[in-house]
Amino acid sequence: MSSNNLPLSRVEGGWTIGRGWTRKVVIIGGVLNILALLLIILSVVNFTPVTLLASVSIGGALMGIAIILYVIVVISDLRRRGVI
Repeated sequence: MSSNNLPLSRVEGGWTIGRGWTRKVVIIGGVLNILALLLIILSVVNFTPVTLLASVSIGGALMGIAIILYVIVVISDLRRRGVI
């Protein structure tokens, strides 16, 4: 198996995450996770009904979308490698 088939490949500048659409999906998932965690921290720092509602509804939805994106990338990688 060559390094071109691996999701992490060594390049001159350092490590890179995937290639093509998988890289974009992982980056989008990471950004959504960061936004969701910021909303959750906001409700801890400033505990009001509005921040609690935003944390549970918006933060939970963003985190759920990020997890679904990660699962899609993992399943597509396993299919590409012939595991499933």
